[in-house]
Amino acid sequence: MLRHISILSLREDVAPETAQRAVAECHRLRDEVEGLVDCTAGLALSLGDGSLARELAIPAGMGDLAIVLDFEDADAWAVYASSPARRLLVEEVLHPIVAERRAIQYEI
Repeated sequence: MLRHISILSLREDVAPETAQRAVAECHRLRDEVEGLVDCTAGLALSLGDGSLARELAIPAGMGDLAIVLDFEDADAWAVYASSPARRLLVEEVLHPIVAERRAIQYEI
């Protein structure tokens, strides 16, 4: 299996509803990408009022949105990388709200 993790920092002007929509759109990939075994996405605890992040002493600035995708194998990831579902997610949902992106892929 291959895992793909993206850590995204959002632009400061992104509304909470827009960030939540991005999470929901990431979860839609489960039904649209063959070879995608699991998909999770979530917003940082430091977003919103940040009370839980403060309680747990989680520092801000480590990223705002995480996406974790598990694929059957590297070939499945390659199919995803050029898929219309990914292109739509990146171009229409993520690109307008992301300030910075970091990603890694590794075998699990």
